[in-house]
Amino acid sequence: MKNTLKARIESILGCALLAKLEQPKDKNLAHYAMPVFVLAKELKKAPAQIATEIAEKLNSSANDDFSAEAVGGYVNLKLNAGFLNDFATKALKNPADFAKIKQEKPEKFYIEYISANPTGPLHIGHVRGAVYGDALARTAKHLGHEVRTEYYINDAGNQIDLLGLSMALRAKELAGEPVSYPEKYYRGEYIDELIPVIK
Repeated sequence: MKNTLKARIESILGCALLAKLEQPKDKNLAHYAMPVFVLAKELKKAPAQIATEIAEKLNSSANDDFSAEAVGGYVNLKLNAGFLNDFATKALKNPADFAKIKQEKPEKFYIEYISANPTGPLHIGHVRGAVYGDALARTAKHLGHEVRTEYYINDAGNQIDLLGLSMALRAKELAGEPVSYPEKYYRGEYIDELIPVIK
């Protein structure tokens, strides 16, 4: 989408676009923002004047894809519904190929996600991590990169030893025995659910 927008702006202006298209801080103002400060020295004009001239030229063209507005040294670009609808339609009709780019040098990604702590209960954060991690991995693969994913089971080591000790101490406490807890000890309510009920 960004590349398509850039190409259409260059076509209207009749020159290569030196300014970059950025994500605006306030997304309610525009889909993209184009800072023109880099052009000030070359054109010997104030950035605000350059932005105004560019916005006027873009708006005066036979363009139904976006509207432009000069704000200080920026040109805010708001995509029209038709432009967005075209991209959405292409994505829905060609999900396997949409936005795919043949990578000359595919990057390698190693994404570790979820890896729930076995010494505590699961919570909504684990679900969020699963969704984000899987989405990132699938997106990177779709774009032609090499991706490996990892889920650590974490079923051994110091944490598990401490969990076992915590359960043993809690079991003694429930049996009425005096217990002295170490500083690092799991004391969540879930511990009671992990040990057998002592009568």
